[in-house]
Amino acid sequence: MPEYDANGHLVGIDIDNAGNKVELQKLIVNHLPGTIETSIAS
Repeated sequence: MPEYDANGHLVGIDIDNAGNKVELQKLIVNHLPGTIETSIAS
């Protein structure tokens, strides 16, 4: 589910129950403006 700021800019992507839906070892993104932040949910 995409998350947007007050100006309509994409600021995050949230996948509910992602651990049960996909086995994602690596995500490669290119040419995104701003800082890329990583987070590991527990």
